[in-house]
Amino acid sequence: MRKTSIVWMVAAVLGLGLMFASHRESMRCTELTQWANGIMFVAHGDLPREASERGLTAMVRFLPPGREAKDLAEILGVSQPHLRDTLLWNLQETVIGLPDLGKIFTEEDLESGRLPKNDRKEVLAGYGARGKKEVKVGDDTFQIVGVLRRGESLFNRAYLVPDDKAWPGLFNPQDPAVKRAVVLTSKQVREIQEQLEEEFPRQDFTPVAHSVRLEPAWYYLYILGMAVFLAGGSVLMIRGYCRWADRATGKWLGLPLAAIRDRQRLLGAVHVAYFGLTIVGALLVYSMPNVQRILLLVISEQMRAQIAGLNQAIQTGQGLLGWVGQLYQSGNIPLAAAGTLAVNFLLGSLLWITVPSLVVPGIGFLTALFRAILWGFLLMPTYLALSGPMLLHSGTLLLEGEGYILAAFFALLIPVELLFPKDKSPAALRFGRAIVLNLKACLLVFAVLAIAAIYEAIEVIGQASL
Repeated sequence: MRKTSIVWMVAAVLGLGLMFASHRESMRCTELTQWANGIMFVAHGDLPREASERGLTAMVRFLPPGREAKDLAEILGVSQPHLRDTLLWNLQETVIGLPDLGKIFTEEDLESGRLPKNDRKEVLAGYGARGKKEVKVGDDTFQIVGVLRRGESLFNRAYLVPDDKAWPGLFNPQDPAVKRAVVLTSKQVREIQEQLEEEFPRQDFTPVAHSVRLEPAWYYLYILGMAVFLAGGSVLMIRGYCRWADRATGKWLGLPLAAIRDRQRLLGAVHVAYFGLTIVGALLVYSMPNVQRILLLVISEQMRAQIAGLNQAIQTGQGLLGWVGQLYQSGNIPLAAAGTLAVNFLLGSLLWITVPSLVVPGIGFLTALFRAILWGFLLMPTYLALSGPMLLHSGTLLLEGEGYILAAFFALLIPVELLFPKDKSPAALRFGRAIVLNLKACLLVFAVLAIAAIYEAIEVIGQASL
């Protein structure tokens, strides 16, 4: 038993090692530039003078969006014009006129080719357009003579021309696809990070940004490492419960731990289903980058409307989110952990999994699986900026996921008790026993989520202080 546990512990450490190796090699192979975390703010009308003084001014022409982007926007039911523009503009390819192109980039900034010349229909393409030879804009065709490095991610889906006045029809101000914009470097964004909303209000500007994606080999290695880490951690958790069950005799924990010991395979299957769906989501989302971008943008835009109120809540401590935000801002790890535990246990476990299962037996198992695949779509480090933080956050993923898995496991025991009884007692009695079991199991779920909350508080506050 002990030797087997050591093997799985080594497997978990190996998984973390694979994730770290993927992150390190991705960082080594990617030279982040001044445009890696830059933002282009597209004006809805005329460009205010104050805004134009913040960065480079540019003319932007949005090329027609692809069918996939339009279909995804329709599927998600995006009806608000400003939100639809935000989604599509962040997915569309663009032609950007930068008059000082030769001063902004040199031959060293190119992955291949050369800089375009002013008197020719030539463009410099972002890394996402590598492999293409030309781009058609209206009735004109421009030759791609150079490709920027991967680190110039802001222009990943852009085609840059050195003179926005050389071709009169290219940036016709009467064309609704043509806009004025301000382009900020990574340094400029950092300098006014706290004032971005004030400097570029959403009623006047739409932000467009792109991040560096992990190359396929490094991403899949990262996900393999995460799968091995989660598998090793899950087995160690199950073995720990079983050893604990042999010693537990209390009225509350004794019964839930005994149920785990008696149904180890079922708990193992729930682990496989939960973390397996997370990994499946991670594999799917990499091959569908537009899906992830749209989901993240929709969530970001929906939350943005609450930011002002949230900031006020954090300052005053009003409301649940305001209370938790205030605790994290205080830097007090015990208080931040307590706030996280309250949210995860009351909302994430009780209201999302346990209570629904008491109404519709076992439905909480399905709601938990929905969260698992959502984790795979939203939390996976398809972008380089996320691969570092996710090394530590994988611990939160394991521990918090473990709490939800336990809640889902005991929720699943309700229909199991009804459909596959161990005795011939009345269904009402078996249902009552399953409810009692779930209520007692809440203490075990609470304990696991408490450990997860402490870890997460240390992780978040620790990374914020770096």
